[in-house]
Amino acid sequence: TVQVNESNFAAGTQTVITLDTKDATLTFAPGDVIHAEDDAVLGTIASVDSATQITLTAANTDAIEDDDKLYNVNPIRIILHFEK
Repeated sequence: TVQVNESNFAAGTQTVITLDTKDATLTFAPGDVIHAEDDAVLGTIASVDSATQITLTAANTDAIEDDDKLYNVNPIRIILHFEK
């Protein structure tokens, strides 16, 4: 799992989040909506900057604590395209 690697922060305070325990580039992608294990909403990812950093489209929606485990609300996206 990916965890927050920062001191606790209040809602609406950060757009750049530092992570640890797993490579964020393998777990998240732009457009993913991220929640913490206690169902606190982080927000929508604008970019995955590195293995340990993501940037949100807006400041975090809910308060987040250090070591909160993060997950993607909609982890699988299927895009179909048909040509005639």
